[in-house]
Amino acid sequence: MKNNSTQISIFFIIVIATLIAITFVTVNIGKIALDKTYSGNATDGSALSGASAMAYAFNYVANANAGDGDKTFKKNWEKFDQAVTKYVQNTSKLYMEYTQLSSQAQSKTCCFSIVLAPELAQKAYDKIGKKAGSGKGTGFIGQVNELIKNAWPEANSEDDQKENDIGLIPNYAHLQESFYKAVRERVQDDNEGQNDIYHNALYLGYMYNFNNSGISHRLGKINQKQYSAFLEEIKPETVRSGEAKTFSWVDGAGRAHTVTAIVNIQDALNYKVVETVENRQQIKEKLDEAMQLAEEAKMDVQNAINDYQTAVSCIPYVPCTSIPGCSCPENDASGDLQMQEADMAMQEAISKVLDARAGLRKGDSKSSSKKDDTNKDIICYIEDIEHDRQVESSNFQFHMGSPVKGMRGDIDIMTAYPPVFSDSTASFQGNGDIENGQASHDASLVSAQ
Repeated sequence: MKNNSTQISIFFIIVIATLIAITFVTVNIGKIALDKTYSGNATDGSALSGASAMAYAFNYVANANAGDGDKTFKKNWEKFDQAVTKYVQNTSKLYMEYTQLSSQAQSKTCCFSIVLAPELAQKAYDKIGKKAGSGKGTGFIGQVNELIKNAWPEANSEDDQKENDIGLIPNYAHLQESFYKAVRERVQDDNEGQNDIYHNALYLGYMYNFNNSGISHRLGKINQKQYSAFLEEIKPETVRSGEAKTFSWVDGAGRAHTVTAIVNIQDALNYKVVETVENRQQIKEKLDEAMQLAEEAKMDVQNAINDYQTAVSCIPYVPCTSIPGCSCPENDASGDLQMQEADMAMQEAISKVLDARAGLRKGDSKSSSKKDDTNKDIICYIEDIEHDRQVESSNFQFHMGSPVKGMRGDIDIMTAYPPVFSDSTASFQGNGDIENGQASHDASLVSAQ
C-alpha cells in the first residue's frame, strides 16, 4: 500500500491557501464597494448642494428682473418708458401750440390783427419756455430739461441721488445701473475671493464632498484634529472652481490614505442685458441740442415781439379795415422774419426730441462680463445669465491595506486597495426663466458614475 500523506498535505495546503485568498478577495471587494459608496455619496451630495445654492442665485436674479415686486428691472423700465412718453407728448403738444400762435402772429389782414401780433408772439414765447423762476418744467425747454437735468457724473453721485434733484433719464439710468451692480455682486462679484452666492456654492460643494466621503470613519483622534484644521481652511473667500483639494493622512497602523475633491461651477459673470437703442451720451447730446435750438428760437421770438411792438406803435386809431400803411411795414416784416427763424429752430428742436425718444426705445441685448460694462448705457432689464446651469463634483480615494507577512513570515508586504473614483453632475435649470421672472430653478441630479 502506497503512502499518500505527502499528496494529501499538499492538497490541504492548496485548499487553505485558496480559502485564505478568497477571504482576502471578499474582504477587499467589500471594502472597495464601501469606498465606492462613500465616494458616490460624496459627489452626489456635493453636486446637489452646490446646485441648490446656484438655483437660489438664479431665482434671485429672476425675481429682481421681473418678479412680483414693485422694484424690479422690468417694472422700473415700464415706468420710465411711460414717463418719457408723457414728457415727449408734452413737448409735442407745446410745439403744436407754439406753431399755431406763431402762425396767427404772422397772419395779419388788418390793423386790429397787427395789434394782436405782440401778444400772440408773447404767448408763443411762453410755450417755448418762460423766464427763469417762472415755475418748474414750464414750456418746451422746461419739459426737455426735466428729462436730462444735471450732468451725468452728478447723476451717478449718491448724494445727488438722495436729493432727487436730477432729471428723469439720469435718475433712471443711475437706478438701473446701481441695481444691476448690486445683483451681480450678490451672485458673483467681479473681484476674486468675495463672499457671494457663487463662492458659497463652491464652498458647500467642497464641504459636502469631504464630509460624505467616509473620511471620519477612518480617522483617529490625532488625524481628526488635522482634518478639522483642513476643513477650516476651506472658505467661500478661498475656494476656486476646478481646484483639487486633497486631505492625506496615515492611520495608527501606518496605512496611508488620500481623498481628493474637485468641484466645477462655471462662473456667473456673463450677463445678457437688454438696453435702449442709444446710450446716455447719445441721448443727452440730442436733448441738449433740442434745448439749445429752443433757446435760439426764444431769442428770435423776443426780437419778433420787439419788432411787432414797434409796428403797433405806428398804428393810428382807425377801424379794423385793410388800410395800406396803417403800421410801420418794415418792422412788421422784420417781426415775421424773426418768427420764421424761430419756427425753423423749433422744428429742428422737436425733431431732436423725437430722435431722442426713438433712441430710448428697447434695443438689442448686450453681453456684459463686468459690472462696469454698462456705465454708459441705459439698462432696460436682464435677459439672461450665460451659464450651463450645471455643477460637477468629483471624488478620488486611495487607501492602503494592512501589511501581509511574506511566505517565510519575516517580511511585511504592504497592500493597497484599488483607487476609487466618482463623478456626479447636477443641474439647477428646473423651469426657471430669468427674462420672464420665473423663479423656478431647482437642483436635480442628471448623471452619476
